[in-house]
Amino acid sequence: MVMYGVTDEAEVERVLELCREANRPSWWHRYGEALPDWFSTYLDMETAASTIRTYEVQLVPGLLQSRDYARSLLMLGYGHTPLQEIDYRIDVRIARQKVLDREHDPATLWTVIDEAALHRPFGGRGVMRDQLISLIEACDRPNVRIQIVPFSSGAHSGAGAPFTWLRFAYPELKDVIYMEHLTGGLYLDRDADVDAYQAAMEHLCVQAAQPRETPDIINRIIRDHYS
Repeated sequence: MVMYGVTDEAEVERVLELCREANRPSWWHRYGEALPDWFSTYLDMETAASTIRTYEVQLVPGLLQSRDYARSLLMLGYGHTPLQEIDYRIDVRIARQKVLDREHDPATLWTVIDEAALHRPFGGRGVMRDQLISLIEACDRPNVRIQIVPFSSGAHSGAGAPFTWLRFAYPELKDVIYMEHLTGGLYLDRDADVDAYQAAMEHLCVQAAQPRETPDIINRIIRDHYS
């Protein structure tokens, strides 16, 4: 490290730790055969992120999904996929949530969810009710912020596809915008692209109900549709 002009002990240790992490198998390695390569890349990024901001239109974000809700979603595309592989994918989805619970520097999740996602009873009324209760409980977590875009807001800046904005603790790592489609994922890190999605996210947060209102909104939906 000295030959590169890095002499600060703390900085040297940080770089060495990065090297050690790079050489360790990823936590999802044992599920590798059940995961497409393009999604494996996302898992590495999500694990490394310090802040995760998402916008969802039709679904509860993966980092907040219950096991039964996740199963109902993955079974929709069952087709010829072996049930064992479905189980692996569910395990991966639940294991991803540990990024919010890790002992050192847990990630911060800030998500904006269109109200429509909360009216889609994936898995049936019982599964959806439990999922909504889980969302209410997540609102109490210090590193989780949930906002709902109510139907009453009309047209809004997030009317397009869902996306995820990843930010990392190290300033040398650029923010990444991730969007997923049926057969792959798209990663954007050009400044112009990131700035555009950042602006859209900030606008969404203004249009959405404030986080303190989220439990009341979800409780109303449970009372009106799932009680």
